[in-house]
Amino acid sequence: MEWIRTISSNGTWLCEHTGQSGRPAPASMLNISNLENLYTSPSNTRGSLICPGCGTLWRGWPKQRQVKFYIESPLDNCYPYQRAQRTDIDTLIAEVWKRFAGLKVTQHQYVWPADDDGIWWFSLPAITRHADVQLETGNGMLPFYEDQLTLTTMDEAVERVCYLLSHVGQSGSAG
Repeated sequence: MEWIRTISSNGTWLCEHTGQSGRPAPASMLNISNLENLYTSPSNTRGSLICPGCGTLWRGWPKQRQVKFYIESPLDNCYPYQRAQRTDIDTLIAEVWKRFAGLKVTQHQYVWPADDDGIWWFSLPAITRHADVQLETGNGMLPFYEDQLTLTTMDEAVERVCYLLSHVGQSGSAG
């Protein structure tokens, strides 16, 4: 799966979509000039942009002419489409979200486009950062790693995350 894309010479890139049926849907043409929340340093400028078609968070680095999509939640149903490049982590988030309406998932965001950001935190409104559930996967696909466990199937991953989320408030930690 290609998470990083090169920005075209005119400053644009496509966010491809599918409809609810899974069939291809019209893509959104996004432009680097529309980046928001710009952070600038002498060596690095970066910003973010939400795709109006599917709600995907894109981070962009104008100097490097690269953009990268990030997977986060909540998975709002207010967008007409979903991102075409679906991953196992998308499926996991959707399945856990069905059981925990207030679920929030955040993907780690490093400084540079080539940095490894394959860490996701699952939390509920009352959970502090020290008690959330953390999963790792370098490419958004199975297997997922949680603490010292390797989760090799989607059912196993869904059950583990749900179990940990349901027990966080009782023990003060997700372990």
